[in-house]
Amino acid sequence: MANIDVTARPQTTLLSTLAAPFVAIGNAIIAHGETVAEYRAERFHLNLTDEELAQRGLNRKDQVRKAFAPYMSF
Repeated sequence: MANIDVTARPQTTLLSTLAAPFVAIGNAIIAHGETVAEYRAERFHLNLTDEELAQRGLNRKDQVRKAFAPYMSF
C-alpha cells in the first residue's frame, strides 16, 4: 500500500513580498470606494419622500431595513 503525503506551500518570492503592501492598499481603496457608493445610494433612497418612494414601487419600511440590514437583525 502506498502512502502519499503532499504539502503545498505557496511560494513566496521577493516580488510578491515587495508587492504585498501595495496590493493591500489597493484592496483598501477599492473597499472604501464600494462602501462610499453604497452609502450614497442608501442616503439617496432614505432622503426620498414617501410619495417619491411610492412612485418607484418602494416603501419607507423596506428602505430602512435595507439600509440597516448589515448592522441589525430584523
